[in-house]
Amino acid sequence: MRRINPIHARQEQKLQAISALMLMVMVLLLIQLWLLTLAQQEYLAEKSTLAVPTFLASVGCFLINLWLLHYVNNLDKGETKK
Repeated sequence: MRRINPIHARQEQKLQAISALMLMVMVLLLIQLWLLTLAQQEYLAEKSTLAVPTFLASVGCFLINLWLLHYVNNLDKGETKK
């Protein structure tokens, strides 16, 4: 039976977590870009009924992305709390 090195297993686990988080960041970034484009189109068409909520949703996506990137940075440094 082959023994798994705990350090290698932990590094592999970190790599998988970082990859999953970066995928979430990319998806949220695409959603944010779509929302921002929609808000800009509505604003330029002088329809503020949909422009303000989509802009606020885009800002929410931006804040979530900042938090995820901060978490990935800390995970990469090994400073996250268990």
